[in-house]
Amino acid sequence: MSDQLYVTMSDREKYLFGLQGFLVIHGILSDDEIRILNEALDANQDKRQEDTASAAG
Repeated sequence: MSDQLYVTMSDREKYLFGLQGFLVIHGILSDDEIRILNEALDANQDKRQEDTASAAG
């Protein structure tokens, strides 16, 4: 059995998502998960800059 929680988006959340293309959901990730993701982004920063430069032409 899954321990995942499913929540329905409110009309306001749907509107904001349609307007902005994203939602801010506070508390969805733990501090450890944020740290791990930040480390992964930092480790690949040079690759992201190369991708941006090549896409610019």
